[in-house]
Amino acid sequence: MAPFDNPFGNASSQHGMHSVIGSDGSFRTVTSTGNMAFSSDGTTYTRCGNTVFSSKGTVLTETPSGIASSDGTFFSRIGNTLFGSDGSFYTSF
Repeated sequence: MAPFDNPFGNASSQHGMHSVIGSDGSFRTVTSTGNMAFSSDGTTYTRCGNTVFSSKGTVLTETPSGIASSDGTFFSRIGNTLFGSDGSFYTSF
């Protein structure tokens, strides 16, 4: 299970603050600026091109069809929601 919706929002260029609700009941506020993002759960994210590195050790890679996680989960995006191949989903607003 990936730990978050894309911390940089629904577009790679989005900066600012947004919230994420997970199917596991989690709620996070994420602030992004430049190539860094900071989650209210204490996680820091660093972007390098289409890849996002989490301080928790997870690596996410954006592809044209969704987001692939280093833990083997793939997330497909529909609107503001990412649906994981593990049955999880994350909605950002």
